[in-house]
Amino acid sequence: MGHVQDRRSFLASSLASPWLASAFMKTTSSEEIQQRPTIDIHVHLFGVGDAGTGCRMSETITDGRAFRFLTEMLQLRVPGKTIDERYEEVLMEQLKNSGLTRAAILGQDAVYDRNGKVDWDRTSFYVPNDYIFTVVARHSEIMID
Repeated sequence: MGHVQDRRSFLASSLASPWLASAFMKTTSSEEIQQRPTIDIHVHLFGVGDAGTGCRMSETITDGRAFRFLTEMLQLRVPGKTIDERYEEVLMEQLKNSGLTRAAILGQDAVYDRNGKVDWDRTSFYVPNDYIFTVVARHSEIMID
């Protein structure tokens, strides 16, 4: 017959587990932590295509409250800059101030029909690989593709 553990014993053992694990683990100094590379492997680039980037975004997104909020919060609408250009600048500022060593920049593929043809009506947003490669080349000190 198996051992039945009451709630109090279970909670006590659960609380002790992290303490026991930390007692046997190597202590890491803050200096060692700062020397370790930190990489965010999932950072999306986006665009609306207003700078010839090839990006696309559906009207459902660009007409929505979330998009308007995002463009206002990130100050993406500034004189003399397209949204795509400004987003690249803001993303770089945020990455440089984040403490990250690198960030893997991702695009977004389109939706395709059964015949392999792009279905723009069902594609929410699209960021082509060529645009990713161009942006990463401009910021290779922190971005990887």
